[in-house]
Amino acid sequence: MKLPEHIEKQVAETMASLDGTSRAAANPFLYTRIKAAMEAEESGFWSKTASFMTRPIVAVATVLVILLMNSLIFINNQDSHSNSNMASQDEDQLLSREYSVASINEETLYTLNEEQP
Repeated sequence: MKLPEHIEKQVAETMASLDGTSRAAANPFLYTRIKAAMEAEESGFWSKTASFMTRPIVAVATVLVILLMNSLIFINNQDSHSNSNMASQDEDQLLSREYSVASINEETLYTLNEEQP
């Protein structure tokens, strides 16, 4: 088959086409243009905002505010949980009175289990 010979011929032609190439030359003012663009970007709104947000005092203040909010939510949740627990106990007592059912607590459970054969 002529396939390997054909591939070698195409590789040789491709390598020969690269013989006349030279290194690309950059515009002499390219460095100054890039530097000017970077300085313009530094004075933008978002870069100023990012530099302010990355200050240590802002980071510490943000963490403290988040911890304060979490502790307030936790305290409020504990208060509402204790109030709802008391309300559910009151509801249980009302239902047991209404339907003439003895309230069930740990002592009655133990006595009920002991009575079973």
